[in-house]
Amino acid sequence: MKKLYKLWAIMAAIFMVGFVALSVNAQTSYQKEVQVEILWWTNNCTFGEYDLMATGFDYVDRDLYSNVPEYSCTMNRGGPDTVSVTTPDDLKSSNVSEVIPQINVKIKHETSAAVASWACNLSNVMSDTGYVALNTSHTLFAKDIYNGCTVTGSTKLEVTVPGSLPIWLYTGDVVFTINEF
Repeated sequence: MKKLYKLWAIMAAIFMVGFVALSVNAQTSYQKEVQVEILWWTNNCTFGEYDLMATGFDYVDRDLYSNVPEYSCTMNRGGPDTVSVTTPDDLKSSNVSEVIPQINVKIKHETSAAVASWACNLSNVMSDTGYVALNTSHTLFAKDIYNGCTVTGSTKLEVTVPGSLPIWLYTGDVVFTINEF
């Protein structure tokens, strides 16, 4: 009978060690993730996607940097076309009330906008030297009224994750809008 109790005690101990190990592993495998989804509102442009950015929990703010997706826009003659970019809302999680404020999402050109085919004059080209916050709309580039052309470039995001942010998935949209006049 004592052997049976010892066997049950050993089995219970093995089960508890396994359960604790799985619980610790499950808790440490969660990462705070910032996912940014790209939306565009016209078929004049194609934009590459930003990859998922992730970091673990920290008590201080951390900056995450995206990959460098390219874009290509075919702009028509007859109107000054502009491409603007904005983040309409804070980055949110469906599991917690805390957010990553939209002012913490910044963008810059990694490869500045350039004319790839035909001929047009570009103006108001967003900088490739510094990030600008997307809490307001910014012009990525504009072209002249007289010519059509295809414009290419690439952008990069910087997302500042606030310190002590709960560990969950946070999502939001970066919206590129084509304004044709």
